[in-house]
Amino acid sequence: MNTAPPPTARPLRIGIAGCGAISRNHLEAFRALDHVTIAGVCDIDLDRARGTAGAWGIPAAVNTVRELLDLGLDIISVCTPHPTHEDVVLQAAAAGVHVLCEKPIAIELASAERMVKACGDAGVKLGVLFQRRFWPAAQRIRAAIDDGTLGRPIMGQCSVMLYREPEYYSRDAWRGTWANDGGGVLMTQAIHYIDLLQWFMGDVAEVYGKITTYKHGGHIEVEDSATAVITFTSGAMATLEASTAVSPSLGVQVRITGRPVPPRPSPNSRKAATGGWTCGQYPGRSAPSLPTRKECRGTFPWKGSMANSSPTTPPRSRILSRPSVKEANRPSQAGTPRRPCGSCWRSTNRPVPANPSTSPNCRQIPCPVFGLQAKERHGIQHTPRRPSAHPGPQRPHPKNSP
Repeated sequence: MNTAPPPTARPLRIGIAGCGAISRNHLEAFRALDHVTIAGVCDIDLDRARGTAGAWGIPAAVNTVRELLDLGLDIISVCTPHPTHEDVVLQAAAAGVHVLCEKPIAIELASAERMVKACGDAGVKLGVLFQRRFWPAAQRIRAAIDDGTLGRPIMGQCSVMLYREPEYYSRDAWRGTWANDGGGVLMTQAIHYIDLLQWFMGDVAEVYGKITTYKHGGHIEVEDSATAVITFTSGAMATLEASTAVSPSLGVQVRITGRPVPPRPSPNSRKAATGGWTCGQYPGRSAPSLPTRKECRGTFPWKGSMANSSPTTPPRSRILSRPSVKEANRPSQAGTPRRPCGSCWRSTNRPVPANPSTSPNCRQIPCPVFGLQAKERHGIQHTPRRPSAHPGPQRPHPKNSP
């Protein structure tokens, strides 16, 4: 990716608020860009801020967010504990500085809403770190949904089965508490994959779930394990399982299952598109032209879709025309005469193959044209039958009409 700025653009000035473990990811990411410069870092522990600045060659290390904003920043990265996000974001918005905030945005909904409103009112951008969306696998799933390859998502599964040592929670005093962490495995580890699940499947309508603590009850107040069943506004469903008490760790997985959605061609493209459809009752036969004049009085099921769609697309209905006898016997593009085929003449004009014995799966519809009848089984062949005394209704030839 070319990250070079326009010739006249000055480098963006970045400030890092909070010098804890997660700040390293931000420092590495900004260092990888050639049109930004890290102007300073801040932390309530000034010694830690100075240590970070010295290790990364950053010119300024300060003790407060106000001092950091006074360095003339364009963007501030918020890497402080969860409950402090709101204060940092509100100060940055008031100073006209864009914000990139670590997840979760807040531990209370009202706090998140205030942050969004403040940035909106100030005209600055507010971003929250859900970088898993940029993973190649996540991008491929999103692309498959957008271009119709996966179809409409109907089922999802999110599995986050990890292991954390007790030292992980004791490393920082705010970890594992409702007041400061805001939650356990759901808020800290599974949140990235819940975000992916919602990104793939849409807005959530209903959630039923349970949480518990299996292993880390002596170290944390919050949950270390959770399960849930999620229903989305589209009607799709998903399951969620998450834990930091699984040994050995099983990793993470997000699965999405879709249902193919047949394309709906425009009226101008219908005639050209019919070559890719096959008859629902008579597999293997091409569909006739769609109506340009008088419509048939009924609908006829068609199976399949256009050439670029899945062959498992469910049947759909189309209104077909009733052509004249002259048109029915006119050779088609493939050289097959268009003749009435039994009682199905009342629904549509199906092109009849030159060799009926190669047309399988006829549904016991007698054909007065060829005098054929099929047995309904897979891979059947047509066999002659005796002419019936009552062959059924037939359209008279114009020459024989009174």
